Amino acid sequence: MPFLPTIEPTTGHADRSAYGILGGLIAGGVTSVEDVLRVGDLNWEVETHPFASTITTPGEVVITEQGVTTVEPNTQVVGPKNKHLVVRRNPDGTRQALEAVVHKDYPPIQHRQIVELGQALVDSSDVSWSAAGHYRGGLKNFLQLDFPEGILIGGRDAVNLSLVLFGGHDGRSSVLGVPTATRLACSNQFPALQHSEVRFSIQHRGNVEIKLAEVRAAIGLTFQAAEEVQAIGDRLIAAPITSKEFLSFVDVIYPLARDKDGDVTGQSRNRQADVRLIYETEADQASIHGTRWGALQAVIAYEDWYAVTRGDSETAHARRIVAHTADPIKQRATDLLLSGV
Repeated sequence: MPFLPTIEPTTGHADRSAYGILGGLIAGGVTSVEDVLRVGDLNWEVETHPFASTITTPGEVVITEQGVTTVEPNTQVVGPKNKHLVVRRNPDGTRQALEAVVHKDYPPIQHRQIVELGQALVDSSDVSWSAAGHYRGGLKNFLQLDFPEGILIGGRDAVNLSLVLFGGHDGRSSVLGVPTATRLACSNQFPALQHSEVRFSIQHRGNVEIKLAEVRAAIGLTFQAAEEVQAIGDRLIAAPITSKEFLSFVDVIYPLARDKDGDVTGQSRNRQADVRLIYETEADQASIHGTRWGALQAVIAYEDWYAVTRGDSETAHARRIVAHTADPIKQRATDLLLSGV
């Protein structure tokens, strides 16, 4: 059976922002905390309320051989004593549950606190607001801050640098600052910045105070991460890859699966075909085709914008990018391509 691509060749995704799709893009020059909260639909607060259910037993008359018994109506509130439900309180005062249960002593960090933190960075450095938003019904939130200058891989392929602040209300999330690199020609998000040495976290604390000095340190980490991407990218873009080597690379990253009868599954075959099509036909591959950097970008583009996702919509793909869902396979592809350089 021949390869059957399931995607159409495009001119790339340079005009797309996963963070803008999932949230809202922030116009240049915005320095208002209120505007950032509004654009990102983050202008609501988080509360916790006792997680309990009300059980009502109606009154009734029970007749038995022993006589007549009257059961009085009764209302009882039951539920775990140490658990609270996370609730969103909207500006108009309405409330809705966020489908998360936390310990009763869990201190929510409000969006305003994180936005004010980001604004302090904008006021004291060269970063600027780029996007803000939330996903998973509001349980996860993000703020993207762009650096004024990115890097050029091999002196010709532009990569944008940003710092993304992630927060959450599920009782497990810390506030994370993740340096992020995105290829401008196609909006592919590079994986290497997810290494633990270039991310920092501020755990939820009893006083929920977030210190600016801790977040400012992330700017230094972002530059450190940029040097890492520069070094990796320069090595890969200088290293040629033949068509035969590329096909072998795809076979390793996306091995063909077989069904119970021993036949290659259509899904795995088509996945390989999709990656090949991206590599051979995408317009943004023109300047890097035939290099290991180009091979890596084909995998990243597939994972970011084409891989089958639940819901299979632009929003679903954006959520996959923002949540770094595909980072393990992107990192594996990076390591495999570097091993031959």
